[in-house]
Amino acid sequence: MEREPQKKGLREYDLGLTNSIILADLLDIEKLFRLNPHWFIDELVEEHGDFSARLRDYVSDREFRLRGRYSAAADRLRLDFEDGPLRSLSLFFRGGKLHGTLELRDAGADEECEHYTLLWLRGIREYLRLYRVNTPARRFFRFIMNRMVLRMNPSQRKICLMLIRLTLVEIVVILVIVVGYVVFVL
Repeated sequence: MEREPQKKGLREYDLGLTNSIILADLLDIEKLFRLNPHWFIDELVEEHGDFSARLRDYVSDREFRLRGRYSAAADRLRLDFEDGPLRSLSLFFRGGKLHGTLELRDAGADEECEHYTLLWLRGIREYLRLYRVNTPARRFFRFIMNRMVLRMNPSQRKICLMLIRLTLVEIVVILVIVVGYVVFVL
């Protein structure tokens, strides 16, 4: 993600996606929160664009509440937060490219907050990347993301990823043994 020049407290990033997709159809408030790689969602209430969420941070293991407003149109999505270090998070298309902006409540907010929010933007970007092209592989991975991965909390995702890696290693080892048997014994 490329950071662009900005006014104080506002940070804009080019997310690198070029074709237009309808943001409002793909991202609701729950998906947005689940795409953050560090948040457990303990409670989420959305009513007429206003939201209230009780979340737990995976890294610090601290619980916190987020309240604010969610608004979405075909080419623009915006989250406005009532409290916390972030004032707003926006996704929009400009010049055919997807951009994301972070507006920090305090212009001197710590870099850690920005770093974790960038991980969130990266998760959103990768999710939207699945919808750029409609191939069988992308449809399969969209199914996996929507039906399995986004329903997990961060620790479940890490365990699942570890099990997938171990399974792939086991498959490779079995294939090597079978090929070795066929080549050297038969």
